Amino acid sequence: MTSSRRIAVSCRRRALAVISSALILFPPLATAQETDTPPAAALTEADYAALVARIVDEHVLPTVDRLKARAATLSAALDAACAAPSPATLSTARAAFAETVIALAALEPLRFGPLVEENRYERLAFWPDPRGLGLRQVQALLAAEDEAALAPGALATKSVAVQGLTALEFVLHGTGSEALLAPADAPSATSRDKPATSPPTPATNPATATTSSPPSSYRCRYGAALADNVSALAAAVGTGWRTGSGRLFFEPGPDNPLFLTHQEAAGEIIAGMATALEVLSDQKIKTILAESPERARPKLAPFWRSGQTFPAMTATLQSIAEETQRLGIAANVADDSRWLANAIALELRSATAAVQSLPAESVETAYTDQTFRARLDYIRIAASSLKATIGQELSSSLGLEQGFNSLDGD
Repeated sequence: MTSSRRIAVSCRRRALAVISSALILFPPLATAQETDTPPAAALTEADYAALVARIVDEHVLPTVDRLKARAATLSAALDAACAAPSPATLSTARAAFAETVIALAALEPLRFGPLVEENRYERLAFWPDPRGLGLRQVQALLAAEDEAALAPGALATKSVAVQGLTALEFVLHGTGSEALLAPADAPSATSRDKPATSPPTPATNPATATTSSPPSSYRCRYGAALADNVSALAAAVGTGWRTGSGRLFFEPGPDNPLFLTHQEAAGEIIAGMATALEVLSDQKIKTILAESPERARPKLAPFWRSGQTFPAMTATLQSIAEETQRLGIAANVADDSRWLANAIALELRSATAAVQSLPAESVETAYTDQTFRARLDYIRIAASSLKATIGQELSSSLGLEQGFNSLDGD
């Protein structure tokens, strides 16, 4: 046997060992079986229209509404934390932040339509950031204490890196976050460090004073502005699905810039799930896991500071599971493809169980410990397999062409 063949055989054996060990830990809950249901007729435009309507009404809109509600709660929690800084109000704000991250993660398979218009997705969460460019922008804004950036609507005009949940995570959990517990009238650390030659702050004129902004630390007020911006973006996504570009999914035709047919609109929805699985497999696991524990880069994972990396993965997988249920696969594919419904559901449950077994409290441990690395590698393989099953086999079985992948660019 040649050396190259020995290497190939060895690689295959290692891959099979990873899969086998993971399947022992996370076995499928049942065996996918074909049913005796008569073959479904070929889908018509009316069938595709009904499929799109069901997905939007029963999955997209509730998921978008959940993000809107969580973001509104987050905004109120940051306002409260700034008005009365304390461990309790900070804990409430951090909990609301985590819930909002989870709500956004459920939208990962819906990365199309109003969510991507006007760069809303990147503005909601600027990631990946492999060179830390976004983090440096956030740190620079905090250091400068630019009051103009906190004016209503001002963040929406700035870099996407300084206006969403990834920026807010650093505010709440990053270096210097202890400033959030400072008394409302205490100067910030940056203010205390300014030279004595700095011009004094003009005295407030009682006749013109307002109570719209409490005298909390700049860091906290930046966090509140971030939460307000996230809430506004979430509301815009919801409005877009009800009265904006989301209507394009229901009104295909020659005047529609996106879809000529309901079939094309359905294809976009299926492609969104495949794209989310590719992001999970390649960007959230493979790139960060690297070839060895020594080369792993866990601090590239999204939301690692707040411990939301793996809960967010779970939310994405559960969202895909719910969406595939709404598709009604068994009723809309040919007899010899009905096995896909059970196969997809079982693999999603198995991958979700594997994610939930990871230590959310220590993302670094998960990406560097050999046991957890093996589980992450299983999740990567499962997500990649599901991407092919949904994006190719299911898409083909539903009579759809493989959809455009938003990761590929124009």
